[in-house]
Amino acid sequence: MTDEHPVDIVRLHSAGHERTPIAISLATEADPCKWRNTSGSLGLMRINRTTRVAGFSARVIRDLLRALGETVWDDDTVAARLGIDRPAAGELIDRLLKAGYVRVDSDVPSMGRWCTRTAKGNRLALASAARPLTRATAERQLQAFMERVNTVNDNAYYLYRVSKVVLFGSMLTAKQRVGDVDVSVELLPKIGDAKAQQQADDARIRHALSVGRRFRNLVDEIFWPVHEVRMFLKSRSRAISIHDVSDLVLVRTASRVLYPPPDKHGSRDLSRKPTSQRAPGRAAAPKRPHESRWHRTAG
Repeated sequence: MTDEHPVDIVRLHSAGHERTPIAISLATEADPCKWRNTSGSLGLMRINRTTRVAGFSARVIRDLLRALGETVWDDDTVAARLGIDRPAAGELIDRLLKAGYVRVDSDVPSMGRWCTRTAKGNRLALASAARPLTRATAERQLQAFMERVNTVNDNAYYLYRVSKVVLFGSMLTAKQRVGDVDVSVELLPKIGDAKAQQQADDARIRHALSVGRRFRNLVDEIFWPVHEVRMFLKSRSRAISIHDVSDLVLVRTASRVLYPPPDKHGSRDLSRKPTSQRAPGRAAAPKRPHESRWHRTAG
């Protein structure tokens, strides 16, 4: 999930953090499938702070579905992810099932209810809550993001490296106003030995706790070494939307691999700023829409 967690996700008593019931209302909810499409060939949805899904802020459900990914999960997984009790998680899943965002996976040979996202759920997971950006602003944000990728890989502090970055969505279109800068990221351990990596992860978690960081649940605590890399990559930019590189949406739409950099037969390394070839003091001619360096080699 992202760093922004709306307060209506769950209300906790300050004393003892006792859980209180979650009031859910379906009144005035809009079907996200009918939301305005402004994000290019993917048909990405746009949501805002007033949009609600299954009684929750649409951003909460979007972030939940993003975090769950294309895997299967049960009521306990949702309860741990949201920091709510199991009955409340079960009620939320019931509503998501009824609305068509998730489905029961009958192929899982296990007791209990195991679910996964539907195509409708995939669309919601990719929904944007940010205002449209000018292409110039989006390209600056993407450039800064790629520089942070280099920082993660070069800085020994981070325990995970960025092995792949894939750009997709409206940045690969000719539009001059785009939605989020959608990137899928693959993170891999920097330490080759699994036991040594686990020890480093555990030490990082202990350090985070010692300096006052508090985790909402055990899942967030376990994945803190990975999450801190994603936090740095995002750097609180509302323009950058980070997804997992394993997301099946990448096989259904145009995309472009930005990292690793192209080989000697490809284009220049997009994580570096190109050296200007213009004479000092001379303004650049405005680019035509089809000349954007991000979308012209997509596919």
